[in-house]
Amino acid sequence: MQLRAVPAKGTSPFSERLVFGVCNGFALWTLCSHAVVLAGGTLGGLIGVFAFAASVVATGAYRFRDRVHTYGADAPEPPLRRSLTPARYSILAVAWVCAAFAPSFLGAIALWALLVVVLAVAAWFWIGTETPFTILPDESRNLELGLFALGFACAAYGLIVHRPNTDDAFYINLAVAAVDHPELPLLARDTLHGLFDLPIHLATYRVHSFELLNGAVSWLTGFPAIRVFHWGATTVGSFFVPLAFAALFRRLTPKYWLWATLALVVVLAAPGETHRWYGNFAFVRIWQGKGIFLFVFLPLIWLAGIRFAREPDLRGWLCLASAQIAALGCSANALWAAPVAAVIGMSTSFRPSLGDLRIFGVGLMASLYLIVAGLIVKSSTTASIPELNQTFASGEQLQYALNVVFGRDRLYLFGVGTIFVAWSAAPGNSLGRRFALIAPLAVLLVLFNPFLDSFVRSNFTGASYWRIAWALPAPVLMTLVLIAPLRLTRRLGVRSAQALTVASIVLFAVAIPRYSGFSTQNGVRVSVPTLKVPNAYLWAASLNQIAPNKPVVAPPAVSTWVPTFHDSAYPMEVRFYLKHLRDRLSDIAFRDRQLMTRFVDGHADQSDAAQIFERGLDLYEIEAVCLRHGATLESARKILRRAGFHRRIPGSDAEIWARS
Repeated sequence: MQLRAVPAKGTSPFSERLVFGVCNGFALWTLCSHAVVLAGGTLGGLIGVFAFAASVVATGAYRFRDRVHTYGADAPEPPLRRSLTPARYSILAVAWVCAAFAPSFLGAIALWALLVVVLAVAAWFWIGTETPFTILPDESRNLELGLFALGFACAAYGLIVHRPNTDDAFYINLAVAAVDHPELPLLARDTLHGLFDLPIHLATYRVHSFELLNGAVSWLTGFPAIRVFHWGATTVGSFFVPLAFAALFRRLTPKYWLWATLALVVVLAAPGETHRWYGNFAFVRIWQGKGIFLFVFLPLIWLAGIRFAREPDLRGWLCLASAQIAALGCSANALWAAPVAAVIGMSTSFRPSLGDLRIFGVGLMASLYLIVAGLIVKSSTTASIPELNQTFASGEQLQYALNVVFGRDRLYLFGVGTIFVAWSAAPGNSLGRRFALIAPLAVLLVLFNPFLDSFVRSNFTGASYWRIAWALPAPVLMTLVLIAPLRLTRRLGVRSAQALTVASIVLFAVAIPRYSGFSTQNGVRVSVPTLKVPNAYLWAASLNQIAPNKPVVAPPAVSTWVPTFHDSAYPMEVRFYLKHLRDRLSDIAFRDRQLMTRFVDGHADQSDAAQIFERGLDLYEIEAVCLRHGATLESARKILRRAGFHRRIPGSDAEIWARS
């Protein structure tokens, strides 16, 4: 089959063109980043390469400016109304009964099997015998303005909710190092501990480009990298979340896409009871690449797959490829999750014919870049992850993944229950119904399969098996259930149906979560826009002022934030990142770094911990020490005085000592 660029009949909305334009631009940045990283280049070189590539692409795009993507080349097809046969009534009844009782009483394997059976039977009756219809989405200036208002509201919300996350130690340091160390090749060396002769702790991060983009903005504007992340990336990422999902909902629920987008924002923002709930990767953590991957680029991949399957032209294929490449620049998890999303998107519009099989095959080639990159990354990282050698009982990892993401209470019951019935809440034989059947069924058969968990961990998720939930569009499924009353518009009237929908959304936000996503129980502080950091950040700032670019010892809570500063000091150990470099260090050096870090935190894990700390001050040329007030405080003070240190900054919970 030959791909072709098809002249458009009309343009898609500005919001959709904007979000795809940003996606395509970031995909180009990601490709340039990969080339420069592979060549051992620097940030300045990357900016130059991107500027040249962008000018070339912009020139080419200008030449083909009259060829604009539409909603699809097919004419709108009216929905096919089918009466519910006794068999279909039975399937609906079984699905709702299972949704009400199965999550409460069944273990992981039985629940998985029942989900597969119910969805497979429903797919046979509702997909196998019907051709999906498409209708043009409702469009008006007011709807578009409403969407942008929702985007600005999300951006404001992202700026005022503060939930510090320790992953910043590494992600922000990637940007800081790119700016501060132009002599080092990008994403190649350990810059957390100042061990520049050692490689980055995991090669998977060499495919990232989001952190380098923030570094480039920092370098060009002079703003500290952490502010670029916490203010710039938060604002832009939060703003684009509703725009990306609105583009998807225009296909899945074309008459109610703005309602669906609003409901999805509530689904993400309302619950806060589990650390790894979808929403806790969204607005309260959107400045990290994984948040933008999940809630901006992943819905665009689903959408691009749907569009390409319905209108297989060159532009659609490039959009499908660029959305996946952009996702890869944000998170290495896109190596497996993005191709899965592309397959799900294309399958949503798939019809069993020879022509569609050809289209599907060509569409799979849009994932080739990620597949090749994944094979290269896997060959260099699998041996360095000892956790992959662990074994688990069948179903143990699946149950753990469900509980990690959904918790164990009402959110778990509602979230798993909606997988059973979300398809029935979507309009008949629509793309929304097909998506709600195909997406969870595909994920259940492969990634959630309890008998394939070892294979999935080894080839997809790595040790973090719970991340299989990222391939499951649970927030979308919940949204379809919450806006189901809008389907009763003809029977109840517009206002009554909308009132019921508002009631269902409010009821979800109030009754389902144990506590909200913006509550203090979720570790969130609501205030004016500021940096999203804990109190330990202030001690890290003082330590960096006293000993910039010098080795220091600090408690874990402080050493985590030291590398987020420009011209930062180099702690003995930052979180768990040193463990991946253990085979590159001597056993003594690895032990010393851990024990010294623990000692200043108030723990003496070995009887000779004090002696190791005293010896290490000179051996590792320590310039400053941050002491937490704990069991080892007096012992550490005596050692520091003997070594020629003086207390520079006292405090109620900690203090900083430095050489004269």
